[in-house]
Amino acid sequence: MGLRIYLTSELSGNNAELYSRIQELETRENNLTQQIQDMTTNWNELNVSRAQWSIDSYCLGNTVTSELSEDNAKQTAEILNLTSRIQELETWKNLTVRWDNLTQAFTVLESNVKNLNKLNQELETKKNNLTQQKLNMETNWNELNISRAQWSIDSYCLGNTDDKCQPCQFGWFLSQPSCYAINDPPSPGWKTWEEAREECKGKNSDLAVAQEITEEADYVNAPEGPADKKATRPEDTKKEAAGTVDTKASPPVTSELSEDNAKQTAEILNLTSRIQELETRENLTVSCDNLTQAYTVSESNVKDLNAEIKTLTTQKDGLTKQIQEMEKLE
Repeated sequence: MGLRIYLTSELSGNNAELYSRIQELETRENNLTQQIQDMTTNWNELNVSRAQWSIDSYCLGNTVTSELSEDNAKQTAEILNLTSRIQELETWKNLTVRWDNLTQAFTVLESNVKNLNKLNQELETKKNNLTQQKLNMETNWNELNISRAQWSIDSYCLGNTDDKCQPCQFGWFLSQPSCYAINDPPSPGWKTWEEAREECKGKNSDLAVAQEITEEADYVNAPEGPADKKATRPEDTKKEAAGTVDTKASPPVTSELSEDNAKQTAEILNLTSRIQELETRENLTVSCDNLTQAYTVSESNVKDLNAEIKTLTTQKDGLTKQIQEMEKLE
């Protein structure tokens, strides 16, 4: 960063110096153009006067004609040389325009590099956070699978004499398509219908009465453990409550595990997709590298322009010296 600030300051100073030199060269160019015009006028006048003089002095011999031709050739060559120098000055002016464009491009590239570096850091932070979230969710998912698998074994397999797992947990019985647990507590353990149903819902089951077992079941969510407190019917009358058998229904545990696994899998896939998106956006770093390379090329072009400016300055000094010598000859 310190190098870029130094280069920017140096470019600004060089830019100001170049503008000053450009103005000076433009002034000298105008002067040279005027001098060329004056020399052309003088040359024409000289040609006329020498032609007249040749006519007047023709009788003196061909020496004057030869001398005039030689002078004419020298002046023509000098004018061509000055014209070439003026073209070189025009080329130098074009180089200063290129210098300005490169300076502006350098500033834009430097700003883009800063912005891309900042964006890259933000994306890297987000990627790390999402990666950690994914790892945490995978860990939780694995732990949940282990705990539910162990609970399934304890509830559906342990205690069976035939070494086979049952569709319902221990203490429940199957009445397609659900599992039921029957509870007929003594009167001190009775609850209202609403209280009993809330207790069943808290254990991921629903409340049913005995006559509904053979009807179409609409109970969902398997319980997470064996039932310990079952509900009775509402206390409409003591006779009805005592003579009613309540049940708690549930499907086999595999359906609940499948649903939880599907949710966890969907969440992990979502996080994986977001991480892939961030990895794709990391391609922006390639653009950052390209901008850095362009910045290096711009620095190289600036150095080349400085060399060309020095060369043209030397040529300008030589041209100025030649003009001064010509002025002395006049």
